[in-house]
Amino acid sequence: MTRTAGPPTPLRRAVLALLALGLVLAGTWAVRVRVADGLWPWQEVAERVTWCDRDYVRLPGPPRTLAAARSEYGQGGLQQVTTAGRGARAREVWADPGPGHAVRTPDGWRPAMETGPCAMGVYVRTGPDAFVPFEILGGP
Repeated sequence: MTRTAGPPTPLRRAVLALLALGLVLAGTWAVRVRVADGLWPWQEVAERVTWCDRDYVRLPGPPRTLAAARSEYGQGGLQQVTTAGRGARAREVWADPGPGHAVRTPDGWRPAMETGPCAMGVYVRTGPDAFVPFEILGGP
């Protein structure tokens, strides 16, 4: 025997309406988080960050510890140079800003990080001892 669907029951209509409302609310919440923080709710850190007027792209792999990041980075001092993202999910960006002294330019004295070359790689801190590596996009 074949059964036909027939008109939807009031219970079925209510369930479908609640599902539709839930989808609209979830989408609205996701867009609100994206506007407020600059990231989708499921993102821990953005795929790109900007520092020193250059873009850096995220490298694959798990986050590094601070000791591992310093050993990968090589010479120079790894320290916080700026932040990425906005709101409650803003993250620290770590790099070597160059010599820690001011340099003389035609406009006056400026910190070295504003006049020296940009770092080839940076790290974004995602936890107490978790640093996600990024590399410069487009070369030196």
